[in-house]
Amino acid sequence: MPIPAEWLADCLVPPAPEPFTFGASVTYNLQLLAVIKNCNVDKASIRRLEARRQHEFTDMAGTPAVPAGKTK
Repeated sequence: MPIPAEWLADCLVPPAPEPFTFGASVTYNLQLLAVIKNCNVDKASIRRLEARRQHEFTDMAGTPAVPAGKTK
């Protein structure tokens, strides 16, 4: 299963407000935190997908099977 493209997309940073006042900086910080949160959700989804893939490559004896062309 390929990783969905939206999970791999860059996390776009909103432009800084002009003028950069104290009040605007508070709002901007909230926007930046939202970007980080969304990026973390994407990365967690990738980790879950990769964990599932690793589980699929584990053989019956419980030892990791290495896909063809890969080395440990």
